[in-house]
Amino acid sequence: MKRFFCLIFLMLSGCFSHNAEPNLEDTVLVGEQNNQELAKLEADHSNEPWYGLYDQKDVVMRVYFEYNRATVSERDKAILRSQITPLLERFKELPILLAGYTDWNGQETYNEKLGHQRAQAVADVLSQAGIPTERMETISLGKTCATPNIDQQAAYQDRRCDVVLKKQR
Repeated sequence: MKRFFCLIFLMLSGCFSHNAEPNLEDTVLVGEQNNQELAKLEADHSNEPWYGLYDQKDVVMRVYFEYNRATVSERDKAILRSQITPLLERFKELPILLAGYTDWNGQETYNEKLGHQRAQAVADVLSQAGIPTERMETISLGKTCATPNIDQQAAYQDRRCDVVLKKQR
């Protein structure tokens, strides 16, 4: 049942796109887009590892990574600096959560570490852009929501860091 819900979550969040690199509209999730679908999705996922950490509708960007890497691409660095940093500065009273994920390949402990490295890489870019480090929390969810046994092109969607502007609830 848990795998079924994770599969539905990944499908709704665009994880089955066959593009090697998502376009800007897929990457930047700023605003209230798909709130009803996301609210229903979140209600259906109360047993998922990320549940309670953040609402999917609060994700302002997904930074994607190459296989076995924790390096932010120049393209994503530019987006983080030019679009996401001003948004985060506008809501400076809200904390920022950086949640690193991996694909299904590899050992659990390795993926946990890689997820942390991905979250930290995004934190470093934001810090260099002027966002205070004390506002940012980095976590790793490793391969907890990764779709097992999919090809590398589809697994690209699992290799990410969610940049979350946590709204006070």
